[in-house]
Amino acid sequence: MLRAVIIGNDSALTDPLEGLLKQIGHAAVTGSTEEYPLGGRLEEFLRDHAPNLVMLCLKQFGQAMECARQLDSAYPQLPVLALGREPAPDELLELMRTGVRELLTTPFQSASTAEALVRLRSAVEKSPPALFKETKSVFAFLPAQGGAGSSLVAANTAVALSRTGEWKTLLMDCDIINGLSRLLFRADPLYTLLDIAAQSHQLDSDIWRQMVARYQRLDLIASGRSDPSRHLEPSHMRHLLGYARRRYDVICMDVPNLTQVMIETLAAASKIFIVCTPETHSLFLAREKHRFLASHDLDSRVEFILNRLHRSARFATADCEQLLGQTIHTALPNDYQRVHRAIRDGAPVDEHSPLGKAFHGFATRLMAPERVHAPSGQSSRFLQHFCVTPRTRAS
Repeated sequence: MLRAVIIGNDSALTDPLEGLLKQIGHAAVTGSTEEYPLGGRLEEFLRDHAPNLVMLCLKQFGQAMECARQLDSAYPQLPVLALGREPAPDELLELMRTGVRELLTTPFQSASTAEALVRLRSAVEKSPPALFKETKSVFAFLPAQGGAGSSLVAANTAVALSRTGEWKTLLMDCDIINGLSRLLFRADPLYTLLDIAAQSHQLDSDIWRQMVARYQRLDLIASGRSDPSRHLEPSHMRHLLGYARRRYDVICMDVPNLTQVMIETLAAASKIFIVCTPETHSLFLAREKHRFLASHDLDSRVEFILNRLHRSARFATADCEQLLGQTIHTALPNDYQRVHRAIRDGAPVDEHSPLGKAFHGFATRLMAPERVHAPSGQSSRFLQHFCVTPRTRAS
């Protein structure tokens, strides 16, 4: 199915065509504008709707040709279907010069419309237009257990990424019941994740700018006040995340739990960070969560963050790796006082503090991954306190 947008929309012309499209299939209109956008506005319109076909109305022929020239120059693989009256010979020649290869004239006929769409669909299938790449830098943060600090880690990592100025960054608080983003950023947005997700099928740049909150250079989709009667729809989250991936270089998701919607959403994440603490129960639950994700074929994306590591901690990083059977990707130092102060002030952790520098280093490694080393094989006192029973397969 072709995803079409209409430029220079004239309802008297396009309403009958859309009715015809519903009958014959092959294409669906996903967006339209009455204007003939140029430059950055044209780019933004195409980014919003990610079409693989442009329907260009010829009502204002001169403006339509200027738009067609820009489309041919910037997006030569994107097919253009012209719509309108029968053009004069010189107009037809100009259409061909601007890269327009298909023309439907009024009144639209079912057979000729279907034939044109079949040709266009065949061309798109052979050479799909790659207008805007969707970012692969989607990082999910998941707690091993309640209170592990994953929301704080997700928020401060997103802030650290945005502070570099290199990457346009979005933080999504996916906890629709008890999300902390409003507290961490002293944010009281008019719209929450549930509100934005409900609009996911009709998002555009204007709607997005109105609905998404902002903290310095960071864009934020915040949690709302608890309302158990509302819930996320899987299709809404797919469309929302797909739209966001076209707009941002990096997305951090604060994922509170493993509901079915969140499991489906995690399939889009390039990395899933399980945040745990150097405590027996937290490490045990982190390992169990890893096994659960493995049962959904997501284990190759899982990494571990060891949060609140104190210098005098009973268990060192190598001890924790022994239990997990996995490398700790990042260990974050314990700094209760600064964390408490940051939450009280509604601000990120001081970027010049040891913890703030650790977040900066972690953010830098995320966008320029270093080689992962194998877990330490040395013996550990930790195993004396916790028995790891091998999993056996049922006969």
